[in-house]
Amino acid sequence: PVGIYEASQYIVSMSVVKSFLLVGDIINSVQLLVWRDEDRSINQLAKDYEPTEVLSTTFLIDQPTMCAVVGDVRGNIKLLRYAPQSLASRGGHRLVCDADFYLGSPASSFAPQRLRNNKLNFPRFGAVVGRRDGSVALLAPLEERSFRRLYALQVTFQN
Repeated sequence: PVGIYEASQYIVSMSVVKSFLLVGDIINSVQLLVWRDEDRSINQLAKDYEPTEVLSTTFLIDQPTMCAVVGDVRGNIKLLRYAPQSLASRGGHRLVCDADFYLGSPASSFAPQRLRNNKLNFPRFGAVVGRRDGSVALLAPLEERSFRRLYALQVTFQN
């Protein structure tokens, strides 16, 4: 099957999960596309309207949710979610930013990594992050209980 999509400017990264495509543009941030097999077309679901110079993209999967991970030239990582029901998505045309943080060095590549020792019965995927300064990190979804413990520890250290 062949489908054609006319991209906006300068594509530097593309990630694929099932029929979803995440396209990173060095000038116009990211777009979430979907492949429709019945009419062999590629259609835009949503995009990020914030100006971001994207270097790398991937998907983070924590069933039943999936979010887009975007690394930019300034060393930031953004976690974006397609949420057509959310008011912030403006009718489903905008990707909603769930989190963003500073790494200190640009994330030049992401490698999807299936997470093991999963107590749940569904697959979870994180991302190994390769950075320009040579360091490596792992970006992985946390269970609510672990998050609350780490957050309590953070608050304790801040005070």
